[in-house]
Amino acid sequence: MTVNDGSNPLFGGNTSLADAGEQLNFTDMARERASFFGQHPGFGRLIDTGTSTGSAVTGIAAAPAARSGRAQPEPNPFLSDSFSARRTFSASQAVLLPLLSAGLAACLWLWPHGTTLAIGVFLTLVYLAIILFRAALLSEFRGSKNLPATDNYAVSEAPQKRYVILAALYHEASMVPELVAALDRLQWPAALKQVHLVCEADDAETIAAIRAIRLPARFHLFIAPPGRPRTKPRALNLCLAQCDGDYLVIYDAEDRPDPGQLLEAHRAFACGPETLACLQAPLAIDNRKTNWLTGMFALEYDTLFRGILPALAAWHAPMPLGGTSNHFKLPLLKAAGAWDAWNVTEDADLGMRLARMGYACSTITRPTFEEAPSRFTPWLKQRTRWLKGWMRTLLVHHRNPAQTLREMGARRFALFQLMLTGVVPSVLIHPVFLVTFAATLMDIA
Repeated sequence: MTVNDGSNPLFGGNTSLADAGEQLNFTDMARERASFFGQHPGFGRLIDTGTSTGSAVTGIAAAPAARSGRAQPEPNPFLSDSFSARRTFSASQAVLLPLLSAGLAACLWLWPHGTTLAIGVFLTLVYLAIILFRAALLSEFRGSKNLPATDNYAVSEAPQKRYVILAALYHEASMVPELVAALDRLQWPAALKQVHLVCEADDAETIAAIRAIRLPARFHLFIAPPGRPRTKPRALNLCLAQCDGDYLVIYDAEDRPDPGQLLEAHRAFACGPETLACLQAPLAIDNRKTNWLTGMFALEYDTLFRGILPALAAWHAPMPLGGTSNHFKLPLLKAAGAWDAWNVTEDADLGMRLARMGYACSTITRPTFEEAPSRFTPWLKQRTRWLKGWMRTLLVHHRNPAQTLREMGARRFALFQLMLTGVVPSVLIHPVFLVTFAATLMDIA
């Protein structure tokens, strides 16, 4: 595999992002990307572990590494450990965070009123900054505007580009027929479309469901061999190591993408700069009327995918990607290190890493439909996982804040802090504010 060292003209020059409606200068991005690869030699190279990474089959599947007893395949074949959440804390973080906690506790003990006041003022300013930032983002809100008919995108117009489609499944046998049908409807020249259904080796039920149906041409079953961590990004990485093509998109088992999504993504890539690495398709909730929870979930997704993410793209800000419907230029995805197997919000982490490397992310309009959790317990588990992943993402990209600042640039670094860093403490501290507010009301009463 060839890894660009930053000297390739693919990553230089002044280009414009057509969808933004304004001229954007990407010279600084190219310079930052060249600097990034200079500081991290070997980044994005495929690590040869000497073991089979899985099996891509349409009939009999196997997990070679598990059968033969050989060493487990590397879960992050493209990513350096310095950018992985394999280690939760760096050495400096392991020292600094306890010291800061101890210092704060000491201040609360020695100067309780002054410290409490200072914390309150600081957090209020953080809340205000986040509110103003998000209000500005929502000025870009697209709403549910009418989209052009899918028929306007003719498959015959598609160039000779190979599109790889990855769909991750785990204990989702019942969704296999509908998923296969939805992916088969995606408009792209059949000879240039490769679909990989990615399963874990111990998921016998889903594997059996895939084998039980007649898969369309160019559909394959990939079985990730056993290993740690057993996460979606690990399985995707192992499959990606065996993929070759021009574009790649990832979907979940419950997704039903618009048939014209691949063609719209291709057109956006063709109109955008060569540093445009990823396009996020909007996620739309189709069970929004089930109950209050699904209605709020749908409203949140509309705000995120029709307002916040398009605004971040227009501002050339770091974009925390959604976990599905991400369209990549496949060589750039590998060069960026792909997904971190040790991060449960590998999508948000990848978006930050792309920004550090000088790549751009943008959005398209063709939606992917999925269902929102209709019960509180699954919703809570999902949000807990997201929060855990965001925290690990912050730790990874703050191992060396000065280096991240240099790589992102001051403006994008500040937007990164507002978009992700400010959200985590606000979510954690918000319940405390609610309790304090309730106690104050009780005292007044």
